[in-house]
Amino acid sequence: MDIFGHFYFEILPDGTLTGKYANKVRPILEPETAKPSAKEEKPLLGKYHTNWEEAGVKHEAELSIIAGKSEGHYELNWKQNDIIIFSGNGFIYDDMLIGHYWKA
Repeated sequence: MDIFGHFYFEILPDGTLTGKYANKVRPILEPETAKPSAKEEKPLLGKYHTNWEEAGVKHEAELSIIAGKSEGHYELNWKQNDIIIFSGNGFIYDDMLIGHYWKA
């Protein structure tokens, strides 16, 4: 796994995730927002419709978040057309999901 970038998401009361990311191609912070696709029983876990902008180009994907192998850790996958384009790991700190990701 070659880390491609990092991200953080603030967790809003309605379950929306809003934050920023940066990567090797675009090392400045860019915005990303993810809205829950459905209400989940456990906070944060589930599928989201996410969108971000990179160098003026808009992108969309399905983001899925599942519990990681240890408590407090999470695994993330961003999919476009049912193909995983990025995978990542994160953890919660100060009501934010913080982590890194790599190209799938």
